[in-house]
Amino acid sequence: MSPQPTRHPRLAAALIPALVHRINNTTQLLVVLRSVLAEPDEDVLATAGPDLAHAAREAEEQGWLLGLLARSMGTDLLLAREERGGLGAMLRLLAEALRRERKQLALPPSVPAMTLVAGCPRSAELCLDLAALVWESCAPLDGAFTLVFERGPERWGLHLSR
Repeated sequence: MSPQPTRHPRLAAALIPALVHRINNTTQLLVVLRSVLAEPDEDVLATAGPDLAHAAREAEEQGWLLGLLARSMGTDLLLAREERGGLGAMLRLLAEALRRERKQLALPPSVPAMTLVAGCPRSAELCLDLAALVWESCAPLDGAFTLVFERGPERWGLHLSR
């Protein structure tokens, strides 16, 4: 039996509109692709591959994020699924949600990939806890923020700066 997930319902409420917007964009792309794929022209069909691959990558990331938000509400849909790039995906969604609140969050060019270490929280818990920390830090303030990761020999940290 897995441990009870950390609950972050305010974070989920803030992120769901941005995630729904992303899902709608992917759905619109798929609708356009369906129309393109109905064409008998081979040249037109050949151009659809990269767009379909893009939609597939987006849908995979969106599924991970939906699972994270469900976990933040107390339901573990991710089970044992781990995503090395999950923190980057969550922070990009967080930045989109903050833009909806008229705030700017600049993310670093690269976000550390997560590796599963025995005795440490799962990637889902780390993503949710860090996103909740950043959201709660930015929520009462106006303006723009920069998220900075600092790497040490055995750990890494982050801080927000204005």
